[in-house]
Amino acid sequence: MVVDALIVEGAATEFLLGGDWMLAKGVKIDYTACEMKWYEAETKKVVPFQCTKNGGTNDKLAKVRLVRRAKVQTQTCRNVELAVAAPEGTVGIFTPARRVEPHLLLAPTLTTVRGGKVVVPILNLVGRMSKLPSREVLGTWAPTAQDMTVLEMTGEFGRDKVR
Repeated sequence: MVVDALIVEGAATEFLLGGDWMLAKGVKIDYTACEMKWYEAETKKVVPFQCTKNGGTNDKLAKVRLVRRAKVQTQTCRNVELAVAAPEGTVGIFTPARRVEPHLLLAPTLTTVRGGKVVVPILNLVGRMSKLPSREVLGTWAPTAQDMTVLEMTGEFGRDKVR
């Protein structure tokens, strides 16, 4: 997305979106959900952004949505990209939301932000192809604490080694 931005003197890391662009597109900014929303040719566009409170980062969980619509074939596992508002390279945990379709299983995943997206596996457990909607909130993503240690899986607890 290309926008005309206004740089605020003394705040080089922040920018304001041009009012002309926002008026032309009918953009609504939702500071509660930290999202910009507008319609473009019958398609709802949602762009998450990172909120700050009192100069510090917001400690709320970030809602995540599909980057583009995805089809999941019958009885398969597929990786899907989810949009998240977090700095590049941030490690966090994706936690799926309760879904209407119980046959689609989104796995809780420890993942790293790359280009504003995280990759999460999804399983289709029944005998029909399903489509994931692009606008629906699929879960939340929370950054891990700096002092948290993630343990590697070594295979020591495999079925053949545990009796």
